[in-house]
Amino acid sequence: MMQPYRKMKNGSETFIYNNPKKQAMQLTLNDYIGFAGVLILLVAFLLNLSGKLSKDGLTYILLNTIGAGLACLASYLIHYLPFVVLEGSWTLVSLFALIRYGQKASVQTGRD
Repeated sequence: MMQPYRKMKNGSETFIYNNPKKQAMQLTLNDYIGFAGVLILLVAFLLNLSGKLSKDGLTYILLNTIGAGLACLASYLIHYLPFVVLEGSWTLVSLFALIRYGQKASVQTGRD
């Protein structure tokens, strides 16, 4: 059986990826959910950096909440706990920002 690492002349090791069938990667629903979440987060980030979205605006907050929630779900589905914690925290922070946004909007319109 071939080892996944090979010794180099300088003594270091290098990883060898051996796929004899050269099959294309098969994406699952979990992958698509994760890609959608990460894409939404990146779009929000880039729009904010370019000055098109304010970090305090409803659109930015919603994009962060939805994107982080999808990324958290995908991480949960593949049982990758570090990213469940990261994306779950991001989702909670975004939800708190959404609640705060709603409270400010309520005060500005005179409703309680």
